[in-house]
Amino acid sequence: MKSTYPTPYADVNVILDELLTAVRAILGDNFVGMYLYSSLVTGDFSEATSDIDFLVAVKEPLAEDVVEALAAMHGRLAASASKWGDELEGYYLHKAALRRFVRSDEVHPHRERGEALKVEPLAEDTVIMRHKMWRQGVALAGPDIQELLDPVADDELRQAVHDLFVGWWRPMITDHSHLQWVGYRMYAIATMCRMLYTLRHGEIVSKQEAARWAMAALAERWQGLVETAVNWSGEDLDNFEETVDFIRYTSGEIGD
Repeated sequence: MKSTYPTPYADVNVILDELLTAVRAILGDNFVGMYLYSSLVTGDFSEATSDIDFLVAVKEPLAEDVVEALAAMHGRLAASASKWGDELEGYYLHKAALRRFVRSDEVHPHRERGEALKVEPLAEDTVIMRHKMWRQGVALAGPDIQELLDPVADDELRQAVHDLFVGWWRPMITDHSHLQWVGYRMYAIATMCRMLYTLRHGEIVSKQEAARWAMAALAERWQGLVETAVNWSGEDLDNFEETVDFIRYTSGEIGD
């Protein structure tokens, strides 16, 4: 029988089990819990385009040798036969840093899909991550995630979306390096829909829900672009200029 826990995808469940087993072995008594959130939880997951969003909570900041062991473990998973080993994207946060977002120079391990584990200060995107975790986080091990988090206020969420757009997305209006890949353009279009929704409603919704809202609420000129992004299945598309225009439009809505 194929495993359907914690997700409907047996091969995803295999890599999650391998990750949890390895993380527990490396962290020992410092381990608090491991959590899943975003598309695998909301039902938006696409086997063609989605990654696996996870969070590991620990009691205390991690020593350098522990971070090195985690990095080596992620390297092994990325090089394994499962494609999902390289699609893992997540944070390792100690309880004080997880509780609420405080800008500081303290660094924390973080892995993005397709990249090596690195340590860096927390940025605005972790406010969005914490909001998602509060609303939808599923414990693979450990206590209920709401025991570890303070809820994110609407204004804090809107400010985080604003700052993330200004710092990461607005430069793409003139720097097109990321947008050369059609897959990233699809991601950009979906993200613009979600950011616009959050700014207007103070809430984060799934890609599908944000796209449905955008097609109903935004000008007709964006409907085809958004619909294409929602239904994209990996084919090449010539929508570069439209995508840049949509980011430019979002920039105007977000303001300075």
